[in-house]
Amino acid sequence: MTKKAVFFDIDGTLVPYRSPIPDSTVEAIRLLRENGHLAVVSTGRTLPLIMKEVFDLGFDGIVAGCGAYVEYDGDVVYSEIADKERTEALAQALIEDNLIPFYESWQGIYYFPDIMTEEVMGAAQYYKTILGDKFMPVRDDMELNKIYTPLNGREFDLSGYKSFEDYFDIHVHGNVAVEAVPKIYNKATGMEKFLQAAGIDRADTFAIGDSLNDAEMLVYANTGIVMGGAFDEAKKYADYITTNIEDDGIYNALKHFGLI
Repeated sequence: MTKKAVFFDIDGTLVPYRSPIPDSTVEAIRLLRENGHLAVVSTGRTLPLIMKEVFDLGFDGIVAGCGAYVEYDGDVVYSEIADKERTEALAQALIEDNLIPFYESWQGIYYFPDIMTEEVMGAAQYYKTILGDKFMPVRDDMELNKIYTPLNGREFDLSGYKSFEDYFDIHVHGNVAVEAVPKIYNKATGMEKFLQAAGIDRADTFAIGDSLNDAEMLVYANTGIVMGGAFDEAKKYADYITTNIEDDGIYNALKHFGLI
């Protein structure tokens, strides 16, 4: 079989939201690479937020920060920074709407110390646990990739942010969170940079995801696979829907397409 590249989202795809990585997923990634194919992380998380247990699965490349950063075989092949003035303007609009944004960066995560509330302390503690001293108060020399804003059950009115849509793709994840990603990059542009570096044709690609920020990569890939427990908005981009993550979704998908 021709060498394929398979791009995996992390949250809700490789890693369940509330439980460890299934053994079947670990085995599926091992077999995929053993069969000569490339396994690539493709995530909205910026590089410092990718968990050790994900790296431990073994990957040939990384697309991080929704395409802002790309590695192939340990080498950085692309890295892009968001326009700081526009990013800060959107953050200020979110703050004025009584939301508390975090800046995500290849440097770490930046928070606004003067507006932290009990409502977002869970997110803050999570970042602090993973990042240590890379969880930092905002400062002048930041190089930013995107904005992440917890909603904590609140509905988000996207119509109030139309003026920012010329530069940002704003992804609303139900009433859980909002991500704002500059249009200059997304998971599909990150895939393209990876494929150029790896010498893989787009026709030889698969992408697996579960949420709306996976839409571009699901469409760009030759075959877009969506997890059984995915957000409904993501399922319309699927060429194939596999089983839930806990029901061996990754293993079953790769088996279905003869990759393992």
